[in-house]
Amino acid sequence: MSIYFARIFVLGSILLSVPAVPVGQQNMNLETFKRDSRIFEGILDELLKQTFSDFSIASEPLTSYMPGYGVVTTFYLKINRMTIRTPFGTIQRPRTASSQTKQEQIRTVKETMMEALANYGATLKGLNPNDHISVCARIEDRNELDPSKNQSVVVLTVTKDDIELYNMKKITLDDFKARVRIIEY
Repeated sequence: MSIYFARIFVLGSILLSVPAVPVGQQNMNLETFKRDSRIFEGILDELLKQTFSDFSIASEPLTSYMPGYGVVTTFYLKINRMTIRTPFGTIQRPRTASSQTKQEQIRTVKETMMEALANYGATLKGLNPNDHISVCARIEDRNELDPSKNQSVVVLTVTKDDIELYNMKKITLDDFKARVRIIEY
């Protein structure tokens, strides 16, 4: 029985000696990062409110940190809210000046996210140069009744180093945009 406890003690000692945070991220101050991420979320939320006044922001931007990857900020939009279904019937909202197609609205989402990354991504301090900063938009088209087509996801991701290069004017905006990976499905 004492050999069994000795093995458990040795195994426990080994596990406790392994760092819980990957090498390179040990100096990350999560409390400071939490404050910085709240600032970035607020900036992105304001950009969304200014750009998408005719849309409904279903959830405000929320940022998560993932060691070994970087940061992901997500938000949820409901577009094409001209028709609202209620228990009392369908209500038609008056048309506004903005009657963009779904693809035009998604392009606007991409441009807004690109602006947020380029101009405000440096708000997220404490990351390594090779860490990623991603913004993920989940977009629901309320006029599309086919459940397989009414949801779109748009993800833009770039490294912290690319954001810093742009902010230090070492690359142009076009170079920065070329470095941003865009995934849409």
